[in-house]
Amino acid sequence: MKSCPSCGNEINDNAILCVNCGTELNSVEKATADLSCIQKNIKLIFIGLLLLGVAFVFSSIWGVATAFLHSLIGSTVFTIINGIFGLAFNGLRIAGLVLGFIGCLNIKKEIENK
Repeated sequence: MKSCPSCGNEINDNAILCVNCGTELNSVEKATADLSCIQKNIKLIFIGLLLLGVAFVFSSIWGVATAFLHSLIGSTVFTIINGIFGLAFNGLRIAGLVLGFIGCLNIKKEIENK
């Protein structure tokens, strides 16, 4: 026997509704669907963090390589290349933040709907 989460009345393990207060009890299917939704959003957050990490690592490597490249290819060409890479790294950072933010919002909405 289990107890109703609302009124505490003892109910049958297979019951769908509480006979005392009428509260709908969670089914296995609903719990599985909720878990699947949360797992998808956690994947979004993970991908966002991964993009942020990649942008950080490559921008650090680029920072070390800039002195060498500046002397090798000259000022004008270096400025153009540096700008392109800077935009790419910022794009990765923004994409990572957006994906992480969307994942967090979706999980928050899922929790609020329960």
